[in-house]
Amino acid sequence: MALVGYTTYKFMVKPNPSIFTEKSFYDEALVLARGYKPITDKLVAPIQPLKIDTSNEFNKLTLLSAQFQLPIRGAQRSGTLFCYATRNSLDDEWHVDKLEFKANNQPNRFPFYDRTLRRVPTPTEQALIDYKKELQEKQARNVAAIPTTSASV
Repeated sequence: MALVGYTTYKFMVKPNPSIFTEKSFYDEALVLARGYKPITDKLVAPIQPLKIDTSNEFNKLTLLSAQFQLPIRGAQRSGTLFCYATRNSLDDEWHVDKLEFKANNQPNRFPFYDRTLRRVPTPTEQALIDYKKELQEKQARNVAAIPTTSASV
């Protein structure tokens, strides 16, 4: 009986890794890592994700932010991606903010992606930029269309 209780407790305390793998930031992190030449040179393609250890205290998921360690394996070596992601509201898409990589035979991890340094906006950001530009153009046309009359005394 105690064994059943302990097993149930451990299962309930340790969430399923799919809470991370089903989010868009998981796929985005893998695409960015696979597209970064120093990582592909070190691990040797194909780079495959391994199971996320949800009992690791680093791995956290809240309504608006996430951070997790994603173990990855290449043809010759393996390592770990450290992913940090956020979203502005529950209706918004997730965005990877920062990625770091640590090879298993190295003591330190190094950052290789920082969204704040991007020069190209994401599709959602570009849509917002286009909307604001369109709104400004409409306001400028409305101001130009209003006739200015001088009051004669």
